[in-house]
Amino acid sequence: MGLSTLTWARSQLNSLSSPTLSAVNRRLTKFAAKRAATKTTSRAFGRLFPFGIGAAVGYFSGRKTAKGVVEGVRTALGPVRKGTAADVAAEMDEAVTA
Repeated sequence: MGLSTLTWARSQLNSLSSPTLSAVNRRLTKFAAKRAATKTTSRAFGRLFPFGIGAAVGYFSGRKTAKGVVEGVRTALGPVRKGTAADVAAEMDEAVTA
């Protein structure tokens, strides 16, 4: 009858009882909180995603570098000696005294 949607909504809200209006407000608050949480979470993920890529690249490049260093040390120093630390110390003492 020529009434706008806003006028219709205002008249409907005025005719609601207080407990009903409280229930509607609780639902609207819950809806708004969920929507805000979703937006905030997606924005935070979008900002932190590049850091995750950087961390992965750093991890794998560091791992590759460490493997290269270990390989170089093994080449330079030779194979690992078998035995306990005491056995190696005894061998070194014999080599020094001989």
